[in-house]
Amino acid sequence: MKLYVPDKIDLSKCPTARDYREDAYILFSIIYKQQIYRKKKSDFVNLKKEYLRKQINCNILDTLIKELIQAGIVESDNHYIKGRKCIGYRLNPKLILHKHKAVALKNKIIIKRLGKWYAKEQHPLTLEVHQKLRDVIHKLVLDRDQAERTAKRYYRYQIRQIKGLNKIAAKARDKVKRRYRANMLAIDMFCSNQRWLIPDDYGRVHSNVTSMSKCIRKLLTLNSESLVEIDVVNSQPLLLGMLYKQWLNGNKQQLKSLESDNNFNEFQQETNTHTTILHYDAYFLYHMNTSTSDDTSVIHGVCMSNDAIKYLEAVEHGELYENMMSLLAIEDRSVVKRIVFGILMGKHRTTKRQRLFANLYPSIYEFIGWLKKKDYKHASHALQRLESKIILHSVARQLLSEMIPCATIHDSLLVSQANVERTFTLLYQEYRRCANVRPSLKPSETTT
Repeated sequence: MKLYVPDKIDLSKCPTARDYREDAYILFSIIYKQQIYRKKKSDFVNLKKEYLRKQINCNILDTLIKELIQAGIVESDNHYIKGRKCIGYRLNPKLILHKHKAVALKNKIIIKRLGKWYAKEQHPLTLEVHQKLRDVIHKLVLDRDQAERTAKRYYRYQIRQIKGLNKIAAKARDKVKRRYRANMLAIDMFCSNQRWLIPDDYGRVHSNVTSMSKCIRKLLTLNSESLVEIDVVNSQPLLLGMLYKQWLNGNKQQLKSLESDNNFNEFQQETNTHTTILHYDAYFLYHMNTSTSDDTSVIHGVCMSNDAIKYLEAVEHGELYENMMSLLAIEDRSVVKRIVFGILMGKHRTTKRQRLFANLYPSIYEFIGWLKKKDYKHASHALQRLESKIILHSVARQLLSEMIPCATIHDSLLVSQANVERTFTLLYQEYRRCANVRPSLKPSETTT
């Protein structure tokens, strides 16, 4: 059994870690894997002691953590809220920027303990589509040397683009270096045949492929064929527009599939009774469907405001981010994309940028507020569920049933060049079936 940890960890000041080295490595591995791929502002990983005791010797766990914190190897946020948040831990940020190393466990007792934990905690893939996707991932091929050279060249280029010597520039460089290290870890695990696929509670699947940057995925091959990654342009804003249309139509059956707070895969098998995260406001729904004015139009029998029509046209044509770039006077598309994601899925705040969006698309902004009324996280959960229903449980499932190998990267698909046209057809059909929209699709060939 192999674990991956940062190189050059000095345990000389930690007697417990020296005596129980493999237990210390397990702790480092748990934190390292989550911290290095973390995209949130805080890189502290929330870990319950109960969770850690199942994998690490419970007799020495508290002492081990205390010594590692005192030595500056592990840091803690010391932030605990009963029933809501457990204490967060992270490795010293400087360690994250070092090369990783693979550590082979030799202690039979520890290996047996971890084996029992994995068997109990790692749920088997029960859905056929997940099993087939896992089989495809095991058939993919990646040239390690070429992938490592590509990652190094790409991230050196990104570092050169960062100008200045201030703290902001230094932080940006560290972020690029950490992403580089994350890609090197993903390459190492993939080429060492440690391949995995894990569904989450909102329908998405996470795998070796999703953990790679696009520049690395371009090098993947299947049966000696290069692959094409098909992206849905403005995917998340388009999904929000689809939810808005379903909501206006009063299509409760479509929205019910996005309401569950329970495991999405259980819902797919129709084995659970789900609770509501989208609650219908009868008065507001009636008002939106019956009011008419100079600012509204009837589309497919539904009264829709003109600003909502403009929003839907922008996302269908893949032009929303460009429109927002002009509005916000920002030239970097990636920055604008993060701002839009914050408006759609972040906390509902009254900021200057949110007010600009609200003035441009007032009906959509009002719907976003309604969607986040109980909890702002409901917006992202609903979008992810709708995304996975379309991409994974409809299009990918159909492709795999037709013996067409594919892999999903959340809102995009990897297929061979020969199957691009069929994939386009299925995507158009499914988006039309769900909300009568036509997405803008962007293929990017992954030739080696």
